[in-house]
Amino acid sequence: MTDAFVIETATAVAGIAVRQRRGFRFFVSDNRFATLEQRVFSSTQAARRAAELIERAQRRSTAR
Repeated sequence: MTDAFVIETATAVAGIAVRQRRGFRFFVSDNRFATLEQRVFSSTQAARRAAELIERAQRRSTAR
């Protein structure tokens, strides 16, 4: 069974999610997603959604 999953957004590899007893712990590979470092998510999909929200927020703030 695979215990680590790459988490990607539309434009970046945000990090990896590592399976643990209580979910998936996130380790960032791109500092734009630093707020997710060490957070535990219920699923890899939840980790990806969190990374996508950060990416969208950053795009909105730079578009202004």
